[in-house]
Amino acid sequence: MPPKPRQGLADPAMLNGRQLRRKFIEFNALYFSNKLPPYAIRVVRKINWLDFMGRHDRQRRRIEVRQGLADKEAVGALIHEMAHARTTDHHGMPWKREMIRLRKAGAPLTEQDMGISLDDWDGIRVTKQMFQRRVDNILCAPSSLNLTLSNVIEDFIRNYGGAITVAEFKRKHPWVGAVLRDAKKEFAEYLKLQAELEVKLAGGG
Repeated sequence: MPPKPRQGLADPAMLNGRQLRRKFIEFNALYFSNKLPPYAIRVVRKINWLDFMGRHDRQRRRIEVRQGLADKEAVGALIHEMAHARTTDHHGMPWKREMIRLRKAGAPLTEQDMGISLDDWDGIRVTKQMFQRRVDNILCAPSSLNLTLSNVIEDFIRNYGGAITVAEFKRKHPWVGAVLRDAKKEFAEYLKLQAELEVKLAGGG
């Protein structure tokens, strides 16, 4: 009797770059009225330091999809990046409107993208509290204490907006460096206390 599949794990991705390229052509006709210019579609082992599902490079006319995704996720990542190609490089209002349009048109979005709403943040105004929450989430990743400020800002722009470049983000929000330093210090102290507690418990005392 064959073993039962483990729950919660995606099936291995079967779509390669050539197959996703055909999907791009199909979706361009079906959802974008063939208004997107030709793009090279690549399946790559790693997108960047936080392993996003996909990446859109407007200048080089290239879309990359992370290797190892299930077919449904890979297709959803492709649609996600095609919406960027149609609108902007961040997740502000123009992109959100496009994603909502695609959802209504029946495009195969990922589960996360299906929940996009115009009531979400508009991608422009950044508060310390908002940036702090993102930093706290990022610090939960392995080796996060080695992250640079540019790494964190790139992630924030990618997911929320607030600026086009890292330099512009720093100019608009000069407090971001202090927020990251304080968060890393607090997280390092937490890890130290946790390690001390584990040693104490292991020694039975």
